[in-house]
Amino acid sequence: DVSLVPTPRSRLSALTMSLSPSTIDNVDEYRGRFLEVREDSTVFSCPGTLDIPEPKGCVTLEKIPRNEEASAKKEVACLEMGLIHSNDCRRGLSLIENNMSPGVIHNHMTIMPIGLWKEVLGNSKYDEGLRLAALTIIDRLKETPLDKKANVFGDLQMAFEKSGMRADEARDAAFNTLGLIGSSSSNLGDRFSALASSGGYNSANLKFQKAKALTLIAGSLPLLDYRKSTEGKGSLYSLPSSVKSTCDIAKTYHFWLAAYLARSLVKDDHISPQGAAEATFVAAKGYQVLRVRGHSGNAPGNNPNDKTKDGDKNLMTGVITKEPYDPIHQVQRMDMNFAAAGAEYGANSSKTSLIPLNLDQSLIEMIENSQVTAPVSVEEAKGMGFISAYRQWENEVSPNTAFEAIKKQMDSNSNDIGN
Repeated sequence: DVSLVPTPRSRLSALTMSLSPSTIDNVDEYRGRFLEVREDSTVFSCPGTLDIPEPKGCVTLEKIPRNEEASAKKEVACLEMGLIHSNDCRRGLSLIENNMSPGVIHNHMTIMPIGLWKEVLGNSKYDEGLRLAALTIIDRLKETPLDKKANVFGDLQMAFEKSGMRADEARDAAFNTLGLIGSSSSNLGDRFSALASSGGYNSANLKFQKAKALTLIAGSLPLLDYRKSTEGKGSLYSLPSSVKSTCDIAKTYHFWLAAYLARSLVKDDHISPQGAAEATFVAAKGYQVLRVRGHSGNAPGNNPNDKTKDGDKNLMTGVITKEPYDPIHQVQRMDMNFAAAGAEYGANSSKTSLIPLNLDQSLIEMIENSQVTAPVSVEEAKGMGFISAYRQWENEVSPNTAFEAIKKQMDSNSNDIGN
């Protein structure tokens, strides 16, 4: 039932893997879990940096060793984005690196950003808002047709305001919630199950009401996106009302994680908005460079167990050996487009959350600006260092075009920001 091409059945299957109703008609069975506040989530103070709160205590994550990136590499990556904000970009990149340093459960399940998990799960002020948001999501799943103006950010902010938060507090809570979802996507429930099997709440029932609400919201976004896009109801449900995209990639977590990280750099670390956006986008590019290991098959340097040739210098060979407009290229373009928009949106969100962005237009510009060349042969790729392979990838995918296009939209709308 899981399909690379989105269908109602595949999106429903993804939802029901996280939840229990067998069909969307049975989603009302889930409503009973949120009709009243549950007294099953005692909040514990977990002062350890690797401790995650849950109802029966604290789960301590295992720290994953990581190599610190050289300052020179960060400086070069930030200078590529521009000279004016390069210092803020470099400082922001170091902060993101620290913030996103993961912990692990059972040697395989990663949790990050750990500070955000501690904030949302360990702070009782989120409880009532998430309960109300879960009920709203259930109503959205039953709604036919879906309201054209419906969007998850607006629904979350409204739920938190109904719980008693001020408007600014509700907006912060909505950003944090979507940042947490963005860190794990619709697989968020798997993280809760891993925490449960570490000795916490019952994994079958997910008795932690907050965890159930987050699981429901995260698992419902791909299905609601599919419905809104196929019903011709404007932009995707999982994007803010002012952000337009008719491209349903089922991965808007690239937008929300970038938005959370950039917003945090501005709000908590006093990085300039443009420096924060650039740092977040550079980090997103780094993610794309590293993740190709999983798509590269037997390409040289991409097998982590292959020590025969400086694998770290050839991370991109699994992409640059592909034909032009290979699905991997297109997926990376769309991911980078959403990350660029999220970075700019989050960095400028302290002024307003009504930031008009058109992701369809920026994606078109990415494709038009791609320097399509013949793929590099496997033999040629074997002799390429990381820098050469990276430049080849950058020319093919054209990630910076997305950032520049979004920035241009931001500049043209600057008179509206804060009005």
